[in-house]
Amino acid sequence: MKTHRLIAATAVVAALACSGDSPLPTWPGGGGEPVAEPVIEVAGRVSATRDGQTVTASLTTPEGTVIALIGTQVAYLVSVHDADVVLRGTWETTAAPPDTTDPNGPDRSVATDPELQPLASAPAGARFVVYSFEVVAMLDRPALDGILELTTDGFAIRLANGDVRLVTGCPGHFAEYVGQRLWVVGSEDEPPFVFGVIATR
Repeated sequence: MKTHRLIAATAVVAALACSGDSPLPTWPGGGGEPVAEPVIEVAGRVSATRDGQTVTASLTTPEGTVIALIGTQVAYLVSVHDADVVLRGTWETTAAPPDTTDPNGPDRSVATDPELQPLASAPAGARFVVYSFEVVAMLDRPALDGILELTTDGFAIRLANGDVRLVTGCPGHFAEYVGQRLWVVGSEDEPPFVFGVIATR
């Protein structure tokens, strides 16, 4: 996957501090797994398909690393296949521990040397347990991801952090989706307006 295909998504694999983080979204498709520390953010392009009751999902980072995804939230990822997303979660605890040997020096290891800690953030072959996710781009265009609301100023998307963004150029039947979690691309000034349902209440 070429890096330019990722819009508004940063290639991040970083442990988040316990204080000051935005809360996990509480709307449909926003959370569901028991939260274990540390919570990690991973960004990339998602691939998710369903075969009967089985969902297979993975994330490809801008560097080309493919990460297998698991957890109850992967079922919602089918509706955003091929989108650019930011995932929050953790590495599967049953994965084999990473190699702590530093090839550049026998006296340094990722287990004890702070400078090498990022190397241990993705254990080899580990799957990523998804707690929540946010769609940041769809169809190679920046996207909003949130709950559709009808305000006195018109339709709006309420984001995970509580911010409300007005949307324009909506179709006539858009009111049918109020209360549902959607991804939205485009506006009256930047057509075409495209949207999809991520989850219903």
